[in-house]
Amino acid sequence: MSYATRLGPVAAPLREADQATGEKIITVLPAALAPF
Repeated sequence: MSYATRLGPVAAPLREADQATGEKIITVLPAALAPF
């Protein structure tokens, strides 16, 4: 994520939010793919 490094101080909370979003996606993804 090169855009996050350029933001400097703003990057830390952004990265945390991004990680949380990623974890949610990983949690929801198997349930979403189950019907297929």
